[in-house]
Amino acid sequence: MHGCQRGGRLREARLDRFDFSAYAGFPVTLADVPGLRCDRCGYATPTGKAISAATVQVALRILKQPARLRGVHARYLRKLLEVSQGDLAARMGTHRTTVNRWENETAPISKENDFILRTLAAFHLMEEGSVGLADLLGDGALAAVRSRAPAKRPPRLVIERLLARRG
Repeated sequence: MHGCQRGGRLREARLDRFDFSAYAGFPVTLADVPGLRCDRCGYATPTGKAISAATVQVALRILKQPARLRGVHARYLRKLLEVSQGDLAARMGTHRTTVNRWENETAPISKENDFILRTLAAFHLMEEGSVGLADLLGDGALAAVRSRAPAKRPPRLVIERLLARRG
């Protein structure tokens, strides 16, 4: 057991709802996720494994959305790749300010660059062993270049039942 900063003990708990937005950078709720809860103050956090699983699930949801990437989603995928804007731009054959404009939504990402960024993220997830090719191709994550404009506001993603309950 771990201690809470407020003097309580963090105990294993199932979290019905956890706002994952601070981790993702856009609205995400985790539902029915393993976590830790302080028996004194009620502070709650997902376990490390749940955070890792949620990170992958959020990336998969982004990769599978039918519209072109919004800025917050492009930033999420870049951070998933663990590269700077300049490093991503170099890998994609564009300029750092272009990546910055996508992320700040002062310019839309092109269909081609959307596809390239999704492909880089998909291969990163496969190299990590987080997902298989069927996870990416089965639902059309990389099936086509996105021509539909991105949504005005990112909808809240809800990721449910991360990691099976222990019997």
